Amino acid sequence: NSPYRDATIVRTSSKTREGIEEVVKELERLTSLKFKKDINLPIRLPIDRVFTLSGIGTVITGTLWSGKVKSGDEIEILPNKIRCRIRNVQVFNEDVKEALAGQRVALNLIGVKKNQLSRGDVVLKPGYLTPTSLLDTHIGILSNQKSSLKSGRKVRLHHGTREIIAKASLFGVREIKPGETGYVRFKLDYPLVVKNHDKFIIRNSSLLRTMGGGLILLSHPSKKRIKREKIIDKLNILYGGNKDEIISLWHYSIISSNY
Repeated sequence: NSPYRDATIVRTSSKTREGIEEVVKELERLTSLKFKKDINLPIRLPIDRVFTLSGIGTVITGTLWSGKVKSGDEIEILPNKIRCRIRNVQVFNEDVKEALAGQRVALNLIGVKKNQLSRGDVVLKPGYLTPTSLLDTHIGILSNQKSSLKSGRKVRLHHGTREIIAKASLFGVREIKPGETGYVRFKLDYPLVVKNHDKFIIRNSSLLRTMGGGLILLSHPSKKRIKREKIIDKLNILYGGNKDEIISLWHYSIISSNY
């Protein structure tokens, strides 16, 4: 019953270098399979570095989460709503015509300065996503933790290349103990650029130890006063419901928002 029973086995030796090339090819194959479904989605790239090169200008680097990028593309960088264009694209220090989801890329940008950008900003197709300061999530706390997650507690939330402080508000329970799961609304101290079903981790705000991780169920939850029982019912469907239940839920939400 091992999850690795169908995994490819490559014979290698660190001394003779036998099989190293085959390992690299297999990793490239697996990477292409993982990101293949994301290639046709809009551009999304969390920035991990920003710098300036003499005679070239502003350069950003990161892993392309989805989409394709090429020279001349117009992009938007959130959360500060900066519009600019791509002058040049590199993959592993080589100029390329186009980079695909899953690749590490460097983008030389036109129309933006280094001091306008920072680690954690996200490169997107213009209009694709909007920043949020609230998240409804399903979260699990690691069993080796010594403390529970309670409403009002502040944690460090990590998503993409961004780290921010988030204040927890629990649904239906007073605390989530080590080894347990639950629904949590996080109020963020800085706007975050996310999609539903993105994953994240949380760490202790002072000791910097990983507490747990979770799944974003609603990236832009309603700020209206709604009974917590109704919110929990909605989150139950979003987390564990079947396709028809989720479609019905969104259909009802769209109709309700018009009245």
